[in-house]
Amino acid sequence: MTPGISLYRFASGGLDPFVPWAMARRSARGKEDPDRLNERLARDLPPRPKGQLIWFHGASLGECKLLMMLSKALETEWQDAHCLFTFQTLAAADVLQRDIGDIALLQLAPVDTPRAAARFIDHWTPDLCIFAEGEIWPNLLNSARSAGCATALVNARMTEKSIKGWKRWPTSAERIFKGFQAILAADRRTGDALSEITGRVVACPGNLKLSTLKVASPGVRPDPPELWDEGVSVLLGASIHQSDISRLIDALKHLPAQTRLILAPRHMKSVSAICDGAEAAGYSWARRTETPKISGSTKIYIADTFGELDTWYQYADHIYLGGAIEPGIGGHNPLEPLRYGKCVMTGPHMTNFADLAHDLKEIGALKIVQTPHDIAQATEAPAHLSQEVMARLLDMAEAPMAATLAALRPLLPAKAET
Repeated sequence: MTPGISLYRFASGGLDPFVPWAMARRSARGKEDPDRLNERLARDLPPRPKGQLIWFHGASLGECKLLMMLSKALETEWQDAHCLFTFQTLAAADVLQRDIGDIALLQLAPVDTPRAAARFIDHWTPDLCIFAEGEIWPNLLNSARSAGCATALVNARMTEKSIKGWKRWPTSAERIFKGFQAILAADRRTGDALSEITGRVVACPGNLKLSTLKVASPGVRPDPPELWDEGVSVLLGASIHQSDISRLIDALKHLPAQTRLILAPRHMKSVSAICDGAEAAGYSWARRTETPKISGSTKIYIADTFGELDTWYQYADHIYLGGAIEPGIGGHNPLEPLRYGKCVMTGPHMTNFADLAHDLKEIGALKIVQTPHDIAQATEAPAHLSQEVMARLLDMAEAPMAATLAALRPLLPAKAET
């Protein structure tokens, strides 16, 4: 065991007695489900079913959706498997319970202390552990490997900050990542970093989330009665940050009079800045939470609610995705809006999705904009992607899943004899 891993194990072990208290405090603040604290502590868990078991672990809803898709793809390879899913967020818990609660075992992930990790692995004894993106928990990994479990990291994705952090502890990083029997990177930056850390070539087949791309039929624009009548053109600013707000509001000056703007902030703390910006520009505005029914003269509609972004993606004529207009945030995943077959605009600083952004730009599914004039000019093109672009997009979506299945296939345990 390296000094860094030993230090982590010692520090996390010292926190063990305080975990129940910390979880109770989080529960009181609404950040934990009080009825599921036993799962965080890996105590009083439901019985493990007999037979072989694959454990899928992701942090939040996006990773869990990816793992759900992967588990379905593995069904043809290993039909007699039991599947256990663990996750960190209550939002993921709700969606997984709704979608696969009747066919899979679902648990909140245990805290990564040595004792909780050991209890979790001793109870579930998974045959194969599959971790998604950046979910690296040293104590859980150590317990799984000590128990003889195979481990794989799929769709690995690191920011520059996390890469620098791992490189500060090179021997610990090598021990942790080299222990994975299979690693697949979502982007070349991560693949290069993991190749350097592990001393082996790490495959980079592309972002596995591409495989979740199921393009919805354009159909007819949904027409919520509280929104504008036919004849308006709607520009959506999705997952926008402070740096996006002024550009989008200024873009209205360069757009036809019938254009309306829906602004869906990434964080609700940005709502006041949107209101102030609209007021200063002289545009009439309304908030979804306060004025669900608006007048035809309302120019800016502030979508200050959670869970409705898909509705706005479908409703909008043109989509601008925030978080990349200036350095620092790194952009957001463009695949969700692409589901609706519409070209997506975003800024030039898509460092979190650099490879994906490059490929999407190459085939014409993504446009890079920087100024209000750029945004307005981009809306002059047809809103929907051509059939040729959609076909190339769907071709791109197949490769990551095929490579992931090929890497996992040798790790699947032998099928139970009948």
